[in-house]
Amino acid sequence: MIHKLHPVADNEWVIGSNRMSQWQDNIQSRVQEVLTIKNPILDIQEETLQFLCGSRAINGPQELIQILLDVGEILNIQRFILYRIVNVTEAEILLIFSSCSNEPEYVGQIVPIPGNPNLEQATSTQTLSQVPVPGIGIDVAFPIGRNNLIVGLDNTDGAREFSREDMITMKPTALLLATAYNAWHAIHTAWTDTLTGLLNRRSLDNMINEWKDLFGNSIPQIQSVLFFDFDKFKRINDGFDHAVGDAAIYHVAYTLKQSIEKLGGTIARYGWDEFAATLPRTATIDEIDTIRCNLSETPFEFIFNNKTEKLILTTSVGFCNIHDIPNDIIIKEGISLQQSAIKLADAAVKEAKEKRNVTVQYLPKNFPSPTQIT
Repeated sequence: MIHKLHPVADNEWVIGSNRMSQWQDNIQSRVQEVLTIKNPILDIQEETLQFLCGSRAINGPQELIQILLDVGEILNIQRFILYRIVNVTEAEILLIFSSCSNEPEYVGQIVPIPGNPNLEQATSTQTLSQVPVPGIGIDVAFPIGRNNLIVGLDNTDGAREFSREDMITMKPTALLLATAYNAWHAIHTAWTDTLTGLLNRRSLDNMINEWKDLFGNSIPQIQSVLFFDFDKFKRINDGFDHAVGDAAIYHVAYTLKQSIEKLGGTIARYGWDEFAATLPRTATIDEIDTIRCNLSETPFEFIFNNKTEKLILTTSVGFCNIHDIPNDIIIKEGISLQQSAIKLADAAVKEAKEKRNVTVQYLPKNFPSPTQIT
């Protein structure tokens, strides 16, 4: 998802349909003056926005916009672009802050590095590059921090030379962006699964127990906990190889994620071949069973020994709705409602695994109390 932030009549900024609060009174007049003259637009990927603001090094989208406005005004920069180097020949645009209403480039675009002298030199030498070439690429480019980030500055009316004083002025902003991005990248890496990109077990447990997302924001109370166990995964690893096994895990993760997100839920890789999810509402066995069916109806295709292969992957599902947990069990067993939901959903998936490719719902009359479950 890409956010486009732009000025509106009441001096607020909007991200999609979500309004941002008014800026402080002491900067209103100056900001409005800049907006009247330059009318800047900030295009930014959702993930980049999270990375820049999630660590709180930059305190939200308003502060990010203010930083870029200040730099643009001081240095008379008409375009500020943040690139992520994908490989030696390509870069992805993560952020564009531009006063050009007909911006030719866009966020998410993969641009070639060869042919753009400054981007090419900054990438290959990891040093600042400034080769004024009117109409080609950017006026100056320099690497910041880790994670293959490159900043590009441009004056769209024609190539200009940035002075040493300009770059000294720019450096704190560049370092702040790099620090913010790298800080959240470290947090994100610690809380997500490397293979699938899903949240990891630690993340989901924290959400279930604290009712907060990775940014510390409150989330709707969880009403349902689900477990998915990938059927016969070991046979795929043993019958083919680990690369195919990894691809199969990714296929299952992606397919389940699509189904869970349609229900407004969150999913995580919970173990080697196990996934867990939460929903902000009570789930029915029919809709959860539909998730299981969707996976089996989405063939997994892959190439092995130069041949295209196709497998039908299945999962065993167990889930527990919060409102199905008897109050006397919570009091008697001395464990939290959330911990009970996890244990009972896990008990349900264990029963499902015995039959394979079925969905089992926890109901009090059919299961023992949480502490009797091992």
